Amino acid sequence: MTLSVPSAGNVNTFYVRNITEGLQIDLPKMSDPDRKGFVIYRRKAAEGQFTKLTELKSDEFSYLDTNTTKGEVYVYAIAVIGKDGTEGAPGISVNARRQ
Repeated sequence: MTLSVPSAGNVNTFYVRNITEGLQIDLPKMSDPDRKGFVIYRRKAAEGQFTKLTELKSDEFSYLDTNTTKGEVYVYAIAVIGKDGTEGAPGISVNARRQ
């Protein structure tokens, strides 16, 4: 599958933090009329392939991943969905160990 970069660009900054319920993923709040939303991907650090975790709307900037195991390291990446529905390639990836 080939992913193109929509006009809305890539996500190159986001944060993952431990909270009681799981791992909280926070994106910087950014307004962009060319963006329809985001796709969050996740994999375990020991695995090679990302799987789609969820989609967020363009005005959603936070997601709580409750399907995690304590002690496990997870890797997250986020792709932008352009307003035409085209999904771009994921930007940076961020690792987090569930505590």
